[in-house]
Amino acid sequence: MGLPIGTFGWADVAVPDTDRAKHFYTNLFGWTTVETPAGDSLPYTMFMLGDRSNGGIYDLTGLVPDEVPAHWFVWFAVDGTDAATERARALGATIRREPVASPRLPPFSTNGPSQVAPPLARLVYGN
Repeated sequence: MGLPIGTFGWADVAVPDTDRAKHFYTNLFGWTTVETPAGDSLPYTMFMLGDRSNGGIYDLTGLVPDEVPAHWFVWFAVDGTDAATERARALGATIRREPVASPRLPPFSTNGPSQVAPPLARLVYGN
């Protein structure tokens, strides 16, 4: 994607009612949505502004305890996922998921001091 290192690269919102949230955000910002094939994974909808995807939404029901509210988290652009994860660890982050690759995503890891919405949510666009 060529995003500058350290910038917000993506944003996800996890909600208990995706239909209601999609209605809200599409009307608030003029976004459109594109449903992605779920296959064996979680159903996921991308938010679009014109022809640019800028985030996504998924249902958090059953993924976290019921008392966890809807929440946004961001993905940060890094030069290398492994190195950025090690630096985050050295700075005190608790690594919730070591760097992984996915056929649908760039390499990422989940970091932070919180179990629900870590301040350093995901590191992406790594090598």
